[in-house]
Amino acid sequence: MLRGRWRNIIVVNVHAPSEEKSDEAKDGFYEELEQVFDHFPKYHTKILLGDFNAKVRREYFQANNWTGESPSG
Repeated sequence: MLRGRWRNIIVVNVHAPSEEKSDEAKDGFYEELEQVFDHFPKYHTKILLGDFNAKVRREYFQANNWTGESPSG
């Protein structure tokens, strides 16, 4: 927790289960994450960081006419 003058900031870093994991494992992860957030005071600013295992394939970028390292626009 980062203590600020007017409000505190809570930073949470998570690593979600990959797509290959079972639906039960993924559902359990997000349920637990929601429970953790429910315990934080409502007036604090919350920042969620982490690896949610988004997999982007080259074909997706080509199909959407995106070039370079990352999409723009």
